[in-house]
Amino acid sequence: MADRPLAVVSVPVNKSAAGEHLLVSGVEGYRIHVIAIALTALGTVSLTIQDETASLADIHLQAGQSFVLPECSNGWMRSVSGENLSIVLGGAIAIGGTIVYRLLPDHTEL
Repeated sequence: MADRPLAVVSVPVNKSAAGEHLLVSGVEGYRIHVIAIALTALGTVSLTIQDETASLADIHLQAGQSFVLPECSNGWMRSVSGENLSIVLGGAIAIGGTIVYRLLPDHTEL
């Protein structure tokens, strides 16, 4: 991989089982840099966006409610280098949406 930020990627999120779900696989020497999120729940649910080290966002949604972080080039959250990004659903409630990210080399600062 080149030693610069990679292209912006959009990942669909369509989950309904309780538990942890992989969103983006980690890449050695790169952090996952989340630049936008849009999620909607069909029922009341708590969810967590996390890497393998820590929770990056704890979100509580009511039925039909959306959670949106608009595009921000500086990003809303970053994973630890090389770690996966996942979402943990606190219940068997369907959620859908998109997470937009890019991979940043470890030493890159925005």
